[in-house]
Amino acid sequence: MTHPCLPALLSDRTSIPAVEPGRFNEVNLSQIKNLADDLDFEASDDADIHSIPSPWARPLQFMAAISDRKYKARAGLLRQYRGFLAALALSEYLNLSIKAQEINLTKEELQRTKLTKALVTLKPDADQSVLSRSFGQADPWLKTYVFYCNEHVLGMTSPATLVTPAPHINNALGQQIHWIKDNRFSDPTQSLSSRERYVVIEWLKNLCNELNNVWDSGNRELINSLIQELQDFANDLGGGQLSPIEINQNEDGFGILLEPAPLKYLAPMKLAEEGSAPRSNVQILPSAGFAPDRPIYLIDQERLPAKLGHRPGEIIVYGTISLQIFNPVTHGRDDAYFLTPEDFFLDELFYIEGDKLLPGTWITDKLNVYDSIDAQTNRVRGAKTLLLPLNPLLKHYFASPDLEKVTSLSLIGQGSDRRVKVSLKVPLSGYGSRPVFYEVSKEFPLKPENSLSGAIPVVGMWPNVPVGSWKQFFVFTDASENVETAFSLAPPTVGATSFFRNMGQQARYQYWECPQHPNILEAVSADGRPLGVLPLRIPRVQLGETREWTVGVDFGTSFTNLAVRRGNGEPQWLDLQTQMLSITEAPLSIRDRAYREMFVPETFIKDERERLPMATLLTTMGWTESSSTAIPEPLKEARIFVPRLDKFDFNVEHVKSNIKWDQIRFQDPFLRHLQRLVAAQAALEGVTSITWVVSYPSAFSPHEEQMYFATWKRTLRDMEQITNQRHLYDETIHRTESIAFAEYYRNVCAGVEDNLLNTICVDIGGGTSDIAIFRDSQVIYQTSVAYAGRDIYHRLLKLNLNAIGDVFGLSERDAQSLQEVLKGNNFNSALDNYLRGNGRKILEGGYAVNASKQKNKEFRTLLVFAIGGLYHYLGLVQKYASQDKNDCTATVFVGGNGSRFLDWLTPTGEYNSSSEINKVLLGVMERSSELKPNPKSEPIQRTVHPKSEVCEGLIIPQESTLQRVEQSNPLVGEICEVNGKEFSALDVLDLPEEWGKITSFNVISTQELERYIRNFNQIITQERIGSIQALPGVQIKGDQVIPADLKEVLQQVVKDTCQKKLGKKEDFELESTFLLQLRCFMDILASRWARSNGGK
Repeated sequence: MTHPCLPALLSDRTSIPAVEPGRFNEVNLSQIKNLADDLDFEASDDADIHSIPSPWARPLQFMAAISDRKYKARAGLLRQYRGFLAALALSEYLNLSIKAQEINLTKEELQRTKLTKALVTLKPDADQSVLSRSFGQADPWLKTYVFYCNEHVLGMTSPATLVTPAPHINNALGQQIHWIKDNRFSDPTQSLSSRERYVVIEWLKNLCNELNNVWDSGNRELINSLIQELQDFANDLGGGQLSPIEINQNEDGFGILLEPAPLKYLAPMKLAEEGSAPRSNVQILPSAGFAPDRPIYLIDQERLPAKLGHRPGEIIVYGTISLQIFNPVTHGRDDAYFLTPEDFFLDELFYIEGDKLLPGTWITDKLNVYDSIDAQTNRVRGAKTLLLPLNPLLKHYFASPDLEKVTSLSLIGQGSDRRVKVSLKVPLSGYGSRPVFYEVSKEFPLKPENSLSGAIPVVGMWPNVPVGSWKQFFVFTDASENVETAFSLAPPTVGATSFFRNMGQQARYQYWECPQHPNILEAVSADGRPLGVLPLRIPRVQLGETREWTVGVDFGTSFTNLAVRRGNGEPQWLDLQTQMLSITEAPLSIRDRAYREMFVPETFIKDERERLPMATLLTTMGWTESSSTAIPEPLKEARIFVPRLDKFDFNVEHVKSNIKWDQIRFQDPFLRHLQRLVAAQAALEGVTSITWVVSYPSAFSPHEEQMYFATWKRTLRDMEQITNQRHLYDETIHRTESIAFAEYYRNVCAGVEDNLLNTICVDIGGGTSDIAIFRDSQVIYQTSVAYAGRDIYHRLLKLNLNAIGDVFGLSERDAQSLQEVLKGNNFNSALDNYLRGNGRKILEGGYAVNASKQKNKEFRTLLVFAIGGLYHYLGLVQKYASQDKNDCTATVFVGGNGSRFLDWLTPTGEYNSSSEINKVLLGVMERSSELKPNPKSEPIQRTVHPKSEVCEGLIIPQESTLQRVEQSNPLVGEICEVNGKEFSALDVLDLPEEWGKITSFNVISTQELERYIRNFNQIITQERIGSIQALPGVQIKGDQVIPADLKEVLQQVVKDTCQKKLGKKEDFELESTFLLQLRCFMDILASRWARSNGGK
């Protein structure tokens, strides 16, 4: 008999006999079970069977599936069960944020509802429970907990099976719980990573242990079945390799404490410590020394697994979040960046029309883009300079040299379809100790609308040193509002501060002071839109044999020179570089002046034939001087000024000169900038320690010496914080310029050591000449006199500018141009720089050609007389120091910047030891000394490299240095009176200690000056010197050497000069009265010569 309204039975099974319609069959439980077994059930084991008319049907189903291994839907239900268990176990590990909410059917507000009444009435029997009843709760079915994630229900607790998964789960949760499929949990065994499987296994072990603990108070049959199922699940998970990690249970993991036991052990597992999380496999590895606040994780769920050779679940993004489950909405964090391959690039590629307009970057080393090449000129046509279209975020993670290694550019396509392919091989953390390089790329069309219009801005950076070796950088760029530029700059680094300076009314520039290396700049449009990055050419450390430098500094009136000793090596002249990186190819005339006046020049002045020292000049262009005592900050407000050789007009307020003697407040910024220039060059060699040794003139008063040393201490104080190097300074190892000069000859110049047996070393500077006398290689006298290059040469020309064209052999136009420049306030500096660039050319050209002309000869005579006066003084010094009248005059080693003027004493423009003029100089010295002539063939020798002697002599190793002697004051040379005390010509100008002021100072004789004039004229006549003539305007008649009218003028000039020196004793600059009087006399002669030339 068939029953179409009843389910079909299996063919070999019998059914319960039918009875009269409308009447119930009375059957027992075993008969119902047999009937269930006889049903012909062909649906999938994942299909839901809605056959139990009870609101507790779902928990009862899972109870049946776990307790009865022959249950029809067992396999499908257990897959859901396992999936739900794994989700609970991994809730915190995978950042699922599963929460639990209690539902207590005994609460009064719930008991009034019909649903509660039905639930209570139809609840399973209290004995059908694995929960502990030791808490006194009568029926465990009266309280349950519902689990939810993102407001979606996942399931509930069940006294019979601990948990029951919901029959329908929102598929949106599958992005977080990747074993949710078709709106339900699935078996996660094959989906979990080795670490995730380990976590779930440990969690299951805890549950099993706790179930054993409730053996006496729960349903033992259910407990056994449940433990068996949990162990089966753990065994299935345990196959394959596991990755143990330190974990424990977080009882508050669901936001509420579950009870009774063992429900609390459903709480999720968490890492035992924050640092025990597995290492990310997709974190971008920043360059060495970079410590960005937020890590970058690469998210590429399509290609990364194949590249890394691991399943998505085994690839950790961060913490416990794998690539398989990562969702940017759910797992994204504010303290990290999650970038897809597309995110590494900008949307568009921008470029500038022109070839290689960003020379300070390495972009054109990767790719040159142009339309064609001219076959005849080999010049490119239609060239384009690219801005690198990378996400500017990357500048905080990569040093430019590292980015250069992983970047490649290529041109794809032809004609209008040309595209630039930009590829990056970004370093990922991977799995081992070595990074995995993962390539991301993008193709960009060359769109005409992306060509940037406007002027190329001036952009420079200083210092250009290796990344990680410095802590203060400056980026310099155009900021003129009336000039449209192709791009501007975003703040170069985190923490960069900005300020502006005006270059007169012409231009405005912006400075960025950066606390770390701005090695990748970001170009932006006027409205701040990213245009691309500019990765700079950054040098790498070139490690030398030592990381220690000793630097000698000869800070001169006109020029400053430097030498270095690397470790225990030999002293060498330091060929200082500016370390300034010019990033853009702005027009040369604009950028050159901007860098020189407002920043740091691209190069220092170089000459293949000479070691050109640095001009002792400072520029304060853009600085507003608040007071006459204000000290500008280095680089920000004042910078070392490097003039061009073809531009020597210093008649401007912002160029500061004579800072060694007069404008001493500008020593501070000059020395600070100098120190940083040296330290930057040292950084290129990986130098970590610099010892500074400085020279000082003997002519410094005690107050000047004290202030000078204090300036060095102060300026070096903050260098270690800026340069990451040790800067050592000990004033006890400093030396006078004369001693340092002698050290140079004794230790550096080959074959001259024997000459220190009877030697005078003379360092002629711009403002002072330093003198040291040696006997048997010991210093017996050293001093410094305020008579040097500017007194010998400059003062003569300053009073005779109208004759300069004839003397130099210049055209009328060039002569007038030079005269106008030299009429300015900075005459000395202007002339120094002019001669620096043109001196050798003039000497070999117009000066030599005009040697026989009268004006040239008169100039040369006055010049020889001026320098001859110094040799007369050297004779007096030898006379003073000699102990035996049979002594010979000493061999003279002369050098220093002022020794260059010896070339101007000869008609050929080239001085040497056999020059005719040496007869005059030696004769003058011999007669004033009253000693025997020096028998050596070359009693006067000049250094090969003027001005580099002192700085090299400063850094001779201490164990081989000359024995120091107490600095001597100058020999008077001419009878004088100070505060009523008379000093004879051969007295040293030692003032009593008790004197506090100088109230009177007078030169009371011209005897020594007259003796020098007489000797000078006689030697010219007797030696038949043809290149010069007797001193013009001084006709010797009998005993009268200086005519009465000339002497009267001289005495008045000398008196006025002496009066200006009165005041505090510590400010009284000690100097030779002979040289003081000679200087005054030279001014008178120069003025008279000027009048004879038609001057004033």
